[in-house]
Amino acid sequence: MKKNMINYCKTCLPVLAKASLKGFLTGPRMVLSTKHDTDKRPFLIKNYNNNYLNVLSGKIDHSIWVAEEVEKSLKERVAK
Repeated sequence: MKKNMINYCKTCLPVLAKASLKGFLTGPRMVLSTKHDTDKRPFLIKNYNNNYLNVLSGKIDHSIWVAEEVEKSLKERVAK
């Protein structure tokens, strides 16, 4: 799996063909308590009393979408 990911990255960034892998980072898999048997890792943004945002994002490919939603929420709060 790691080798496939590295090879795919090289197609996007050819300079990686000259690089060597020194290690990698892993993290916990965040899932909802009702979704242990699937690979669903949704993102959730909870707004507590308009003072605190709690963000749960399970997949890296959601990061831009989540950032845009957080920005939207903050802009709405400032506009009030």
